[in-house]
Order: sequence, then C-alpha cells, then structure tokens
Amino acid sequence: MDNQIVDKITKLLAKANGNISEAEAQLFMAKAQELALRNDIEISSLKNLNSNENEIIKETLQFGKRLPTVSVYVTSILQNFFNVRVLTYGRRETNRTLYFIGNCADIETAKYVYTWLSETMVRCWKKYYETPGTQLSQKQSYLIGFYEGLSTKLTANKNRIVSEQSPETQSKYAVVVANKATLIENAIEKFFPKVKVKTATKTVPVETVSYYKGIIDGNNCEISKGGIGGKAVAQLGY
Repeated sequence: MDNQIVDKITKLLAKANGNISEAEAQLFMAKAQELALRNDIEISSLKNLNSNENEIIKETLQFGKRLPTVSVYVTSILQNFFNVRVLTYGRRETNRTLYFIGNCADIETAKYVYTWLSETMVRCWKKYYETPGTQLSQKQSYLIGFYEGLSTKLTANKNRIVSEQSPETQSKYAVVVANKATLIENAIEKFFPKVKVKTATKTVPVETVSYYKGIIDGNNCEISKGGIGGKAVAQLGY
C-alpha cells in the first residue's frame, strides 16, 4: 500500500472531521473516498494496516428482550452499504443478540452506525410525531420512507464515485466487492452450520403524507463512512 496515498487520505479525513461546515466536511470526505477507490484502499481499514484485512470474523451486540424498533431498516442499510451481514438470534422471551459478520474494520464501523442510525431514526420519527394531526399508525409509513430516502441517497453517492473512476478501477472494485461477499457467505456457513438464513418479507400499507416526509428526512441523513478512528461521520441535515 502506497504510504503517500494513505497519508493524503488520512489528512483529508482529518479535515473532514475538523471544525468546518457540513458542506466542507462532505467535500473532503468525498475526495478521500475518491482517492481511496482509485487506489483500491478501504478507508475503514487504514487503522488496521498490520492486520489481515481479508479475515472474516463475527462480533455481537447484546440487547434485552427487544431490539430497537427500527432494527430491520438499519440492518438492511448495513448489509447493503457497509460490507457486513447481520444475523438476529433470540426470542422475545430471551435476550436478543445481533451477530455482525465481516472484517474487523467494517464490523467496527457497522456497529457504530447501527447504534447511531437506530437512535436517529427514532428521534426523527418522534419529532415528526409531534406535528399536529400525526397519528401513531403512521409510524411504519414514515420509517419505510426514511429507509428508502436514505438508501436512494447512499446508492446515488456510491454510483457517482464509482462512475468517476476508470473502467479498470471500476472492474477491480467490483471484483473486491464480490470476493468479500463470497468470503462473508462462506464464513456464515462456518460460524452457523446448522442455521438456515431466512429473509422475511412483510407488506405494510403506506400512508402517503408520512411516507414522503420520511423520504425527505432519510435523504437529509448524512452517513459518511471512514471517519477518524474507523467510525462514521454521521450528521442529520434537519
């Protein structure tokens, strides 16, 4: 790994986490992500240069009898954009456990984002619920909208960064992502040989007004992977 490139990325990240405006922070973070992608460097792994970046491990988060009410949305975001798989274990009668499967750096970031985003989604719903005329029955519509708004934003940002790279770099990036996904799936079979992973789907009636308000708030939610210390720089532009 080119130490000069690593140094440049580290300095950009430091500026992104400095005492500057949100717009400036996003600009520095985008430059760091672009430089990392062009040079096949994972920002989240910079603090673990001496470790085996390809080693897939599992870590846990322990809860009581209930997970955060937004857990299903947050874990989907993590699995789609943060290079981890998240499995849930336990029933309401027992303690709940979340298993994070991925490399060390990605898991560290994902666990941080899980906590932050869970709190943020609930806080945003509570703020919207204070709006006169809003009903508790609109909660799931709002949360679905929030999830879709944030997912759309993260997808657009990812596609933009990738599209700005050369075809050769794009090809290398696609291979890295595919290989990591395969390693994670193989690790799940190793860690949980007797568990059949199921994907549950549930259709929820959507109330239009709260749904579109959720989309707006989700689109304003800023999660920039690769903050100092391996954590995410997460801000809400409310």
